Amino acid sequence: MTLELASHRRPAQTLASFAVAGTALVAIVLALGNLAFWLYAQNAVTAAAQEAAVVASREDGTPQGALQTARALLAASLGPGAEHVKTIDISVDANVATASVQGSWPVVLLGPLTSAPLRATATIERERFRPGGT
Repeated sequence: MTLELASHRRPAQTLASFAVAGTALVAIVLALGNLAFWLYAQNAVTAAAQEAAVVASREDGTPQGALQTARALLAASLGPGAEHVKTIDISVDANVATASVQGSWPVVLLGPLTSAPLRATATIERERFRPGGT
């Protein structure tokens, strides 16, 4: 009778082990997917900062043109997720143009209150005519 009782427990234990392992596996896959989305968003923010700095560094470049370029690139890259990018700062002085893009990306597994930061800054020397090549 003890042998029969032990043989009936094993399938249930196997099912319980599978449920625990399956839940852990799904959580790991979702975490890796979330990490991949965040890395993609970070690359889009970096590209937007770089492109905005390039536009602002042109001899005829303006901060408004750089801002429009950054927003267009973010909208094309992230789609509706571009709304998570809250700050785009463009500064232009006589020698350099700097673009800073910041925002956050929601972490799906931890709920809407948790987000991962998105930050990128690019600085490029301005194009200008230099008489005598100096």
